[in-house]
Amino acid sequence: MLNKSLGVLIALGPLLQGCATPVAKLSPAHPAPAASTAADPGVDPDLVKAGYEVKHRDGRLFYCRSESSVGTRFATTTCLTAQQIHERERATQQSKDFLSLPRTGQCVGAECHQ
Repeated sequence: MLNKSLGVLIALGPLLQGCATPVAKLSPAHPAPAASTAADPGVDPDLVKAGYEVKHRDGRLFYCRSESSVGTRFATTTCLTAQQIHERERATQQSKDFLSLPRTGQCVGAECHQ
């Protein structure tokens, strides 16, 4: 019984060590973006209303928000330009439109004859 418990601890050791490793901080070469307000010139007020926080980095304007990936409870902060956000929204809408098209035609392949 003791050997089994010891084996489990040895097997889980690297996993537990990885969980205890401190999170890396941003280096001075990549400082955190400075926070800004919606009153700044060039800020898209619609993105601020949508929950984005305005930040400046390297003279560029970014919109940041915390997002959780599917399958995890850990949130990450994602910062994008307004153009990247609008492109992402356009691609999402395009995918939705494609998926809502009526499916006509005949199914071809082994999957259809099951």
